[in-house]
Amino acid sequence: ESMFEKNQIRAEESRKEQDDLLRKLGSKADEIHGMLDVNEDGEATKEDIAYFAMPLVARLYEEAMVDFSEHQLEQLVEVMDTGGDGRINSDEFKRCITTYAAGVKPLSIQEVHYNTAVCINKLSELSVQVAGLA
Repeated sequence: ESMFEKNQIRAEESRKEQDDLLRKLGSKADEIHGMLDVNEDGEATKEDIAYFAMPLVARLYEEAMVDFSEHQLEQLVEVMDTGGDGRINSDEFKRCITTYAAGVKPLSIQEVHYNTAVCINKLSELSVQVAGLA
């Protein structure tokens, strides 16, 4: 085998390990969110996420050797709420937990996603209001 082939094999193994880790973290994120009190739409409050779920996420990240700080976890909770209503569904929670673990460390990228989602939600609300005026 050439050095190139060995590097290719190592890269493929690394991708597989990363995919396996993200699947595991996604499954654990679903479990954690499932332990929270949720409303009829399956949404937990940001407060419950921050106080009950994030300590479990911190432990999960430590076990998976994902680098984080308490401040970053606090910021992560803020960008989870893409609906802007103070409530976080399982998909929002899981996406943020796995995206961060995948290496999207600069929360600015997740903040851009958050701000875009908030804008889309507000535009949707305005469209409904404008349609109601017609």
